[in-house]
Amino acid sequence: MTAPHARSWLCRIVAVSAVLVMCVGCSSSSKGVTSGAPTKTQPPPPASGFVDASFRTRTAATCKTAGDALHAAGPFPFPNFDPEHPVVADLLTIGRYEVKTVAALRVWQAALHALGQPTAGSGAWKAYLSAIDQSVTSTIAQQRAAQGRDGAAFTQTYRDLSSRSPGNVQAAAAIGLPSCDPGNPA
Repeated sequence: MTAPHARSWLCRIVAVSAVLVMCVGCSSSSKGVTSGAPTKTQPPPPASGFVDASFRTRTAATCKTAGDALHAAGPFPFPNFDPEHPVVADLLTIGRYEVKTVAALRVWQAALHALGQPTAGSGAWKAYLSAIDQSVTSTIAQQRAAQGRDGAAFTQTYRDLSSRSPGNVQAAAAIGLPSCDPGNPA
């Protein structure tokens, strides 16, 4: 996954813009994101803990279903929204828009947990599920902040999601499904 694509998805979760569709005006999505190591965008070598092939196939199907559900939400209602400087008057509408996003992410999260454990790569799978859980929790907090018109809390959730983005990409790559990033369930 390319860095711009990861940032566009982060904008989708953070600003709840059209999932997996490039955000307009989200060029500031990398603000505040620091990482001591470069983000991996390619999966590690197969010996690194990929989950088994049949499990990867089921996981990929689950990610595709989630991505399709998120696409169905339609375009984000504020294409120039800046999550670092939210317009409080827009937050209630954003919070209502995020209802579908949160619902789709919760279904995705439950479906991934329901897959059980792979026969190979269980450590990588556990780390991946942890990244999913953290992303969903932050997105729920973001929706609540938007519904409560709390600009500071909204921005904090944006920063939380932004700071986790490199690790999310790595967690997906580690199971052998870089396109199934917790912030980007393609």
